[in-house]
Amino acid sequence: MGVDNNSRSTDLGEEGNVMDNINVFPKTAQLELIGADITDKDWEAEFPDGVDVIVHCAAQVSHPRSIEIPVRDFTVNALGTLRLLEFARRFPPKVFIHIGTAKIYGQNVDKHNYEELETRYWPTAKVHGHPYYNGINESCSVDQVGIGTPFSVSKLTADKLCQEWAYTYGLQTAVLRPGVFTGQYAKPVIYQNWVGQLVKDIMTKTHVDIIGWKGKQVRDVLHTSDLVDAIMLMIDNPPPKGEVYNIGGGMDNAISLLEAFYKICKITGKNPTLGFLPKREGDWCVYVGDNSKLEKQYPEWKVTKNLDYIINEVIHQQTVVMKA
Repeated sequence: MGVDNNSRSTDLGEEGNVMDNINVFPKTAQLELIGADITDKDWEAEFPDGVDVIVHCAAQVSHPRSIEIPVRDFTVNALGTLRLLEFARRFPPKVFIHIGTAKIYGQNVDKHNYEELETRYWPTAKVHGHPYYNGINESCSVDQVGIGTPFSVSKLTADKLCQEWAYTYGLQTAVLRPGVFTGQYAKPVIYQNWVGQLVKDIMTKTHVDIIGWKGKQVRDVLHTSDLVDAIMLMIDNPPPKGEVYNIGGGMDNAISLLEAFYKICKITGKNPTLGFLPKREGDWCVYVGDNSKLEKQYPEWKVTKNLDYIINEVIHQQTVVMKA
């Protein structure tokens, strides 16, 4: 059973509407959707005896929008999480999994040493061939630094609430901290999901602008199916209470926006002109998440979808949309 009020379309515009995704589920899935808001308690009446598992994905997801609507951002991301945790405390589930974000690390991410290469910025350690560096791990501090945007603060609050409800109340919680993830049914908008948005722009426009860093900023891209695999493993075998895990595409799925632009152009045969805009608030130079902790706890988990698969899938989906 799902709870979703489709506020994404309100916050990000009609292009962000995800409600038609319900049609892709087979009837055998028996998915029931409740159109309710997690920031109030109306939905709780639907679960008088609690639930077996909670996977908390609800959020206001956009950095730029959080600057424009900070109160709503905090209400959804922080207060909404608090209400869910209090519901879980009354009816303890087997596990409460919160889909957080790597953005809680703030600008400490960019305190690492990077070098500018022809098409990307890249960690100095990797430039000089040190195999030990796998990216940003969970020990990255969130203190004494600008966190980025109101979104980063509200999601950090939610993250810490999940940890504290494990420590104080014994609730079986876990937090996954993804960076960039996308999939076939993502609804890209200018505010969120740059992979899909870049594909859409290249396929529909004669000129494309990349925001920030001359397009050389790097992100590791994770397919949603790999994120779901980690969630399912945690449902079957919950981790220690209050644990947190970075999860991402890793070094092998790291790509700069400039590299992605040329890769998508080559696949699609499109050739728009390219421009660059100033970087947005809270935008990192390089972020690649270190999956080592998750892989150690769940050795059966691994990244299964590479960049070629992810980008080709997004291109295919955009082709379907354009033909509709």
